Amino acid sequence: MPKVAPSNEGADSGDDATTRATVPPVGSPQTGGGEGQAEEAHRGGMASPEEGDMRQGDSDDSTASIAEKDNVHFVKGVATSIADVQAHLEHIDSWFNELKDTPELMERHLGLFVVDAAPLRHALLGMTACCRLRLLGCVQRWLEADCQELMDQLQAKRGQIVMQPKTADELQSTLQAVNGLDDFLKTKEPRLARIRDMFDLLQRWSHPLPRNLQGKWYSCIHFVPDLRDRADRWHMVFRKDLRSKFIFKIAEHARSLEAQCVECKKTLDDCASKVSLNKAEHYHSKLKQLQQRMHTIQDQVQKQHSHEEMLDMEKSDFPGLDSMVEQIVPLLDLWYLAQEWTNWKDEILYGEFCAIDPSTVKVKLSSCTDTMQRLEDIFASQPKPREVLHSLSSELTELRELVPVIVSLRNPGLRERHWQRIGEAIGQTIHTGQMKDISLSTMNERYPFVQHLQAIEEISETAAREMLIEDELRRMHEQWVKQPIIVRLLVGDGSQNLGDDQEAAEGYNESMDQDNVAFTADFRHAEVWELITEQMGKVKLMAQSPHAQAHSRELVKHDEKLKLIGELCDLLHESQYGYQCAREHLISEGMIKESMQRSKERRSEWKKFEFVEKQRQVIMQMLKQQPSWLILLENPSILEFCRDAATIMDGILKSVHEVLDQHRTQVPLMYRLDDDSLLKLLRCGHDPSLPVVRRCLPGVLALDVVASCNAGEAAAADDRSGGGGDEEAEALPHIALPTP
Repeated sequence: MPKVAPSNEGADSGDDATTRATVPPVGSPQTGGGEGQAEEAHRGGMASPEEGDMRQGDSDDSTASIAEKDNVHFVKGVATSIADVQAHLEHIDSWFNELKDTPELMERHLGLFVVDAAPLRHALLGMTACCRLRLLGCVQRWLEADCQELMDQLQAKRGQIVMQPKTADELQSTLQAVNGLDDFLKTKEPRLARIRDMFDLLQRWSHPLPRNLQGKWYSCIHFVPDLRDRADRWHMVFRKDLRSKFIFKIAEHARSLEAQCVECKKTLDDCASKVSLNKAEHYHSKLKQLQQRMHTIQDQVQKQHSHEEMLDMEKSDFPGLDSMVEQIVPLLDLWYLAQEWTNWKDEILYGEFCAIDPSTVKVKLSSCTDTMQRLEDIFASQPKPREVLHSLSSELTELRELVPVIVSLRNPGLRERHWQRIGEAIGQTIHTGQMKDISLSTMNERYPFVQHLQAIEEISETAAREMLIEDELRRMHEQWVKQPIIVRLLVGDGSQNLGDDQEAAEGYNESMDQDNVAFTADFRHAEVWELITEQMGKVKLMAQSPHAQAHSRELVKHDEKLKLIGELCDLLHESQYGYQCAREHLISEGMIKESMQRSKERRSEWKKFEFVEKQRQVIMQMLKQQPSWLILLENPSILEFCRDAATIMDGILKSVHEVLDQHRTQVPLMYRLDDDSLLKLLRCGHDPSLPVVRRCLPGVLALDVVASCNAGEAAAADDRSGGGGDEEAEALPHIALPTP
């Protein structure tokens, strides 16, 4: 027996209510602790269907749904098929009989306790009856669901058998349904057998079924022979009346299709005889509709052949239909080409000349030419379509002659000087302002461009080559616009990159000591010179071109600009290095600053440094707002300032070097150190662990750097008395070197 899945659909709520009413909870007042009610429930003593229907209206819906779900889960856990249910019912019956045949045990003495076993026996009897009823209720729901599903399928099959079909399609579908009825019923035999087993199971265990479920079962049993009888009656009607009737209809429909084919042939021949290009759009639309109609006729012909095969008729023949479908395709291409040319001709010849795209014209003209060559081979034996092709060819030839003129005059490199040369070539004056609104047709009538095409093409080619130089100059200019200059905030001997955050720079500047804050920049010295070298090579190469005369001034100007940028980059880079070194020496090292201020010459250099520092910060602020080399070139005074600043920085660094050399004369071992290391030694010389101290004074344990105050006071007294002492003999720090 095949397994049947439990189902809740189509379950009779009245029958469930009857089941619940028949088996109340054990120990309730309704049971009374007797065996009669349990036995009655076990043997099927359920309420009648009428009583169940009456109790259905009075039952609580929520309680019923909960009980139904509980019953479904119970059955799923113990049974999955009719055979399982039958085995469980037999076990339950055996248990019930054993409990029933067992003599009553009123009391049991267990030690000090006395136990009454009668309620337990009654409870077990009630539980077996409840399990039996729940299993039978599940089978009843399975039976109802299968009956309903089978009934729906049989009714759907019955609806497919139309006793009086109106159309040939209905007749064909009905005939297919009748011929496949036996196979359909064979597939339903397992379900009928399963329904019969469930019905027998319920009757065997005296489980009453609702009348509506019994009616469904009897309907399913009797529906199969009724369906076979309906198929037999349809066969009789078909042989007696329908066959001859539909043979006549199908033959009449074949004659209608043949007439439609003849009509389509006439329309196709009529369109193939047209030659007027002015009505190309109308002809193309008419052929498009005709093509759609032919496809519809082809579909109808396929149905016609299937209907004729159904009735064993001879297939109708439509010999000209396929050939017409093949013939209409090149005609559609021809009139579509004519339609496109008509619309395109108005756009090209009578539209604005400045809106014409030469590349699009070339592509369309090439496509039209290829299509015409393909159609000429197809219409080799058809004079009218060939006449249309010749008309199109003549008009396209006129446009083909104007294509070089369009390409030459729509050159984006043409400037005012080129239009003057074109006017001189054709012997007329051309006003470039009028060329924006003029059409190609008017321009061809007004100016003899075709006769002087060779000269115009040479001028246009020259303009295109000059435009290449112009575009390259513009690209090189854009490269300098995008070349970055990164401005940083210089603090002490380090720098901080502020990027584009101007507020952060201002806040940081205010928070620091103004004497110790300045701006510096990363000029990308190597990248700048790499770009200068590259562009100088391009400028030199373009200057050798025979078409560079028109842009000779721009090339020379750009070359001069590259030289100025290179010089400015070198000056800024070198002066910035000198500025940072001088600033560190003069501000960080008090003794150097003091030594330089004692000399009049060096004091003037110190004042120049202050001027350079102020002007340099102005340049840095300018670069901070717009970091570009071209901004610096707009102000010629910046280059002169950079030259002077470089000279001043060299003088300051030279003076600092002379001051440090005076210290080296006192201790010759200091000649081993450069200026930066010597400054560090003078500032932190008391620490013998420094590498500069070890490199200068190997084996030293301590180093004291003490300024000679007495010498300084004596020099100051000489200055006050006007003794005319040597300005170079100024007080120097005294360095004491104790013996290690």
